[in-house]
Amino acid sequence: MIAIEAKYLTNWSIEKDIKSNLKRINAIRERYYKYTLHFCLLVSSTKWKSAIKMKKHESSSYACFIKDFKDDVGVLFWEDLVEYCDSKTVKKYMEYRLSLVNAPASQRYANIQN
Repeated sequence: MIAIEAKYLTNWSIEKDIKSNLKRINAIRERYYKYTLHFCLLVSSTKWKSAIKMKKHESSSYACFIKDFKDDVGVLFWEDLVEYCDSKTVKKYMEYRLSLVNAPASQRYANIQN
């Protein structure tokens, strides 16, 4: 089984997105010990690169992730998933939405024109 915490326009955090999910996943692992469970964080590469830039900051999510969770949580990028998309319409939509990842909130939720 694969559990995915998908973060699209919001930032990810260790407490909410990693620790709380791992707690639930570990409870499932204990109950269904015959199954293999993998946990992945799905983020934009832009958000991931921004987190890496903050790695020396005292409250860096990235530094904590590397120190405590890199062996327990995989990282997937939205951009990689878009590459595998067969639908041109969906791909165009996703590429546009990904271009807004760092835009102000008012622009993130604007109507999409084809």
